[in-house]
Amino acid sequence: MRKTGLALAIAVWSTMCLAAAPSDELSTIVFSTPEGRPVSTALRMKADYVAAPVTISSEQGDPDRRFEEVRQAKDRIISQAKEKPGLRVHTGPIALSASPRPGFGVLPPEAYSALYYAEPSEASLYLLAPLEEGQDSYAAAAKINQLLNEVRLPGRCRWKCGHMQLAAENPEQYRPKILQMISGEMRATKDALAAAGKTTLEGLESPVKVFQADDTHVDLFINYRLSVAMGE
Repeated sequence: MRKTGLALAIAVWSTMCLAAAPSDELSTIVFSTPEGRPVSTALRMKADYVAAPVTISSEQGDPDRRFEEVRQAKDRIISQAKEKPGLRVHTGPIALSASPRPGFGVLPPEAYSALYYAEPSEASLYLLAPLEEGQDSYAAAAKINQLLNEVRLPGRCRWKCGHMQLAAENPEQYRPKILQMISGEMRATKDALAAAGKTTLEGLESPVKVFQADDTHVDLFINYRLSVAMGE
């Protein structure tokens, strides 16, 4: 009876969580975390996307021209991605700086150089290629690289692609399944220890996280904490 009550509590908590979830959560894409997986229970599945972080910057000296070139380059990459079946773009933050470095003073417009700025002006985005049936992450990564090489950047713009990683679409949809797995681990732990004391399960409110298991699969997990108090 006690085990059934614990499992029922998890099921009720899961239903409440899903009912309170915002409607736009269905389009959420979560990138794999590099920190590792701190818990033993996880749901392994094939990743939905290969994601590549892309940083766009310009070496133009004049701030206004530099800002405009970064904007144009970002728009061109997004426009080009829309023409590629399956490719998606997740836009990131921008960092525009026109503050001269201390000690250089005020310069005439023709003397402006990107070297005079303490902070670079850049925009960032993620390009996502779907992992289709029978396709590995290398083929998906090649699609992203092909797109970037096809884009004609304006002026003195350039792009830099970071380490590609796997991503999952709306991992919260798997929360009920993960909670069932955690409930099973809790019962197995109590049975193995023959514990009659109190079982404490914390952290179930944490978001579903994504960990890259190999070159095509991810582990979905909740960072929970399970403790069992040994009875007399």
